[in-house]
Parts: sequence; C-alpha cells; structure tokens
Amino acid sequence: MTQRDWQNDMDFCKSADSLPLTSKNIINLISALPYWLQEAKERGEREQRLKEAIENALKWTWYHSEANMVEIDTVLNDILDTLYPDTPAQPSASTPEITARPIDDWHEDYGDVIWWTFPIQESPYCGSPLDMDWPGYHTHWTPIMIPAAPAPKEGETVE
Repeated sequence: MTQRDWQNDMDFCKSADSLPLTSKNIINLISALPYWLQEAKERGEREQRLKEAIENALKWTWYHSEANMVEIDTVLNDILDTLYPDTPAQPSASTPEITARPIDDWHEDYGDVIWWTFPIQESPYCGSPLDMDWPGYHTHWTPIMIPAAPAPKEGETVE
C-alpha cells in the first residue's frame, strides 16, 4: 500500500461536501479509508506490544531490582524498534558485556543468580548463598537472563 499523508487526506475529507462528485474524488476518498483503517489497526497492535513490554519490565524490576537492567533495556529497545516501522531505526548498539559482580555486591533481594569462580573451570552454580546446597566457594555472580517469549508459530493464537 502506498504511503499517504494524513493531513492531506484529512483536509480532503473536510472539504468533501463542497467537492464536485467526480470519479477521481470518489476514488481518492474510497482509497483513503482502507489505508487509515489498516494504519489504526497496526498502531493499536504496536501500542499493545508496548504496553506488554512495559508491564514485563516493571515485573522484572520489582523482582530483580538492578540485577536485570540489561534485560529490561534490551526488551524495551526491541519493542521501541517495532513501534513505528516507518521511522528509520537507530543503529543498534552491540549487546552490552555483562560483568561478573563480586559476592559482596549480592543481596537476597536479587534472588537466584548465576555464580562463578575465576578462572572459569567448571559450570556455574545457579541459586543463592542462602540455598541448603550452596557450595560456598563461588566468588562472583551475574543476573539470570530472562529470554523473550518465542514468536507464535504460524496459525497459533496467542492468549
């Protein structure tokens, strides 16, 4: 569908009562309607995706505090990139490197995280120092990355 100018279409519609009833004017009015109905539908869908992303970010913020800021930033930027597809995308920044934080920075409000020893010679431990099976020798931690939900397969409905 060809890009249309909202202000031109609105001005044309406002003056429609005084326009002669020509085939060109009728076609212009009829072709504008489906375009703007589709545009309104897509904007509503984009607004819904934005609302969901903000709700998820708020949940993650409350649950993980600052430990999850990289994920929150990524999710919100991803959704902003799809909000208005006709707006040129900003050059994407590379994924920020996650730096392991020392055990002294951990607090129980962070909940379960991934624990490391350096140099890395074994799989990390997932949990918290409050766990009954805490090994006790891990010195650094990183937040658990929460992945975005997979896109629905073709024909599936999203609930």
